[in-house]
Amino acid sequence: MPRLLAAVASAGAFLLAMLAPIPAHAATTNTNRAAAAAVACARPGGSWGYQTTTVDSTPIRTGPYEACAKVGPNVPAGTWIWAYCKLTNDYGNLWYRVETYNGSHSGWAYSTHFPYNVRNNVAWC
Repeated sequence: MPRLLAAVASAGAFLLAMLAPIPAHAATTNTNRAAAAAVACARPGGSWGYQTTTVDSTPIRTGPYEACAKVGPNVPAGTWIWAYCKLTNDYGNLWYRVETYNGSHSGWAYSTHFPYNVRNNVAWC
């Protein structure tokens, strides 16, 4: 019974961490937010996002198209990301409105740079 309670507590802590709001410093230190605002969507639930990691080197762009400018150098594989919402662009490609956990990059990232389960946990923009 104690093992079961510990497992339930651990699972609950994990779920709470996945639903945690973005850190306050991320909202104030990000200089790229204005660049992405032209194509940005409202964050579901206010400042809530789905926490995930990149699976490879990932460009963050100013809009949900490969032709849009990159907001900085690619973020490396394994970078913690907040995914706020998803959007299918005019070409039928799935993109996420994202921000790095440390607030260094904010914009749009193509869905293939993230685990497949992200699409089931992020609301539509």
